[in-house]
Amino acid sequence: MRLEDEEEEEEEEEEEEEEEEEEEEEEEEEEEEEEEEEEKKEEKEEEEEEEEEEEEEEEEEEEEEEEEEEEEEEEEEERKLYFIPWIFQNDVMK
Repeated sequence: MRLEDEEEEEEEEEEEEEEEEEEEEEEEEEEEEEEEEEEKKEEKEEEEEEEEEEEEEEEEEEEEEEEEEEEEEEEEEERKLYFIPWIFQNDVMK
């Protein structure tokens, strides 16, 4: 009778240990999954930030180009304004 009790007790202990191990494994897996999800989330956020920065840079470049074009147009207009009277002056003096 004692032997049976001892065996039964040992079996129960083994089962408990196995259950604990399984629980630990599951917890570890869950933690790993959470970490992976967190990493993915962080990566996604970083990518979004990079995209935003790129967009901002592109916008700035476009604005700069537009400003340069406007300046060039203004300069061209000014040149025309000075050039036209000069032509007339030369024509009149001839």
